[in-house]
Amino acid sequence: MKCDLNDMLYFVHAVDHQGYTAAAKALGVSKSLLSRRIASLEDSLGVRLLQRSTRSFNVTDLGLKFAEQCRLAVQQAQLAEDLVSNALAYPSGKLKIAAPVMMTEEFMAPVVCRFIQKYPDVEIELLAMNRDVDLTTEGIDIAIRPEPLPLRDSSLHVKPLCIEHQILVCSPDYIARFGMPSDVSELAQHATIIKKSDDNNRQWRLINLHKEKMTLSVTPRLITNNMRAVVYAAINGVGITCLPRFICLDHIDSGELVHILPEWTNEPHSIHALYESKRGQTLLFKTFLDYLSQSLNEVRRINKT
Repeated sequence: MKCDLNDMLYFVHAVDHQGYTAAAKALGVSKSLLSRRIASLEDSLGVRLLQRSTRSFNVTDLGLKFAEQCRLAVQQAQLAEDLVSNALAYPSGKLKIAAPVMMTEEFMAPVVCRFIQKYPDVEIELLAMNRDVDLTTEGIDIAIRPEPLPLRDSSLHVKPLCIEHQILVCSPDYIARFGMPSDVSELAQHATIIKKSDDNNRQWRLINLHKEKMTLSVTPRLITNNMRAVVYAAINGVGITCLPRFICLDHIDSGELVHILPEWTNEPHSIHALYESKRGQTLLFKTFLDYLSQSLNEVRRINKT
């Protein structure tokens, strides 16, 4: 391409303002620069676009036709620039996210729906899976994982979203039949529900508000690797269990579950996002992770009030 887009812009302004003086003022450049750039444009094209003298300024017929096409080219260039600027200013595009099944059902799905409603130019593919994923081969942008601290070594970039403590809960029916434990040591005499992935030795590692720790042997009536089965069993009075706050909140509000021994929780877990560093630079990516972190911490705040 022989023509410089800026020279085309200068030429359009000269034609529209019928002279160099007014055009240079509108563009915020010197009259001499404007004159040199238009002369260079004419030289590159090998044609005369303007007929000018000290007293007159006239556009040739070819110059008028060329100016119209230049005007369209400048407008298209501005639209292309605006497209990039808007993308940097307002989230748009696609994200592929993986999260554990129960977390997806109870928390991620409503958060993603609210995010999509807030940002209508966003498309999200949300996958529920209880396994580690290979972000590269599966084309996943973000994997959400709750894991005990410290985190496992990973070649991926890790963004902590919040620190989560699972809380002790049971049903009102269980309390009516077996009583409310008044001290953490009494849990050893109560029926419990444990997740198989938590501890094969049937122990809970608990911590209180004063950072005092206790390893407690428990007597499970149900052991399962399915989080929904744990929730169902707890609601139906099978025993006491530890569940993440974001899973418990609605059930506590509805009265299906009771938060017991609130000064004790299990040892902290980090809920974090894993992603390849090269994918963590877009505005959509950053905006979603900030929104997710804010939503997780809002659940924690509500649960404490």
